Amino acid sequence: MNRLLIGTLTWSVLACTAEPTETAVLPETDTEDTPETTEDSGTPPDPTIGPTDVTFVVTGDVTGMGISVQYTGSGAIVSAPLTGPTHTFTLEERPNSELFTLEVDGEQIRIGFYSTAIHEDDGDGVPEPGEVYASVGPSLIFVPAEFDGSPILADFGWTIGWNLLGFGTLSAVPMTIHEPSDAVTISGSYEATDAPRLAVAPTTWLDDGTFGTLLYDEPLPKSWTITLSGAPPAEHQLSGDPELPDGTALQLPFTYTDADESGSFSKGDVRLDELSLCSRDDPRGVRLAWFPRSDDLFHNLLVTDGQSGWHLVEVDEDGDLRIPFDPMDNEGVVIGPCKPPS
Repeated sequence: MNRLLIGTLTWSVLACTAEPTETAVLPETDTEDTPETTEDSGTPPDPTIGPTDVTFVVTGDVTGMGISVQYTGSGAIVSAPLTGPTHTFTLEERPNSELFTLEVDGEQIRIGFYSTAIHEDDGDGVPEPGEVYASVGPSLIFVPAEFDGSPILADFGWTIGWNLLGFGTLSAVPMTIHEPSDAVTISGSYEATDAPRLAVAPTTWLDDGTFGTLLYDEPLPKSWTITLSGAPPAEHQLSGDPELPDGTALQLPFTYTDADESGSFSKGDVRLDELSLCSRDDPRGVRLAWFPRSDDLFHNLLVTDGQSGWHLVEVDEDGDLRIPFDPMDNEGVVIGPCKPPS
């Protein structure tokens, strides 16, 4: 499953209230000629859902870590300290208050959407404010027994009960503890004969006309390399952003003409949008981003997957930031016009 589906399901869960709602009714079928059945007729009993074991297989140092399965928006349904590279939870049937309606091609079912995560833990296994996430794993889907046989289940490869949204199986759900990335490097080539400059500046500075010390500002050679390392200065970091945690730094690599010949980016210089830095295969704009470890599960789920430190991120068609599932290598960035958000 791709991140678009995960994001759609997550937004749907957060948009729902905690109030139980009526179960969606699937289209009726013609039962006029169906003979009545009794308990002695051999009719199979209604399906039931028993306890389900889900085993997580963790890569990385588990020392001081806890693991949880969380109902997005209201906290952990199960959690425990991590004491080794594997951990098994026994998951039960979930209440109707945690379910929301999923509609596909006119068909509806009710499902629950649950996140899996690893956090820095104080020993009790429970994710609490201030305990930051080091990993977000594949999400889990719960489908009530009443929707057994729904065509939506066949479409997504789900069954009633617990399902894994992504790669792996319920007996081996893969998770990776991410160490902070200390540096990010991008490079490329530029064959034109003109001589613009290449700089990296906080996106907020470019939006409001602030000028200050940049992390990179050099003439653009035929072969260029940008490396950012270490924590960015405090004045480069965001505070109070509604979507990103405090301490995030978003840096925009861009080219410009040094109109005042000052040797650095300043008021009056001209940014060259036609020479933007874009991802190669699908030319979307890119950013160099510093993410602190965060205790905000929603941010980790939709943007960083529990990763922190420096990362190359791309701007998707909706204008949202994403760390690519397959990280772009040094040659994955080109200079040219990028696709704008839709």
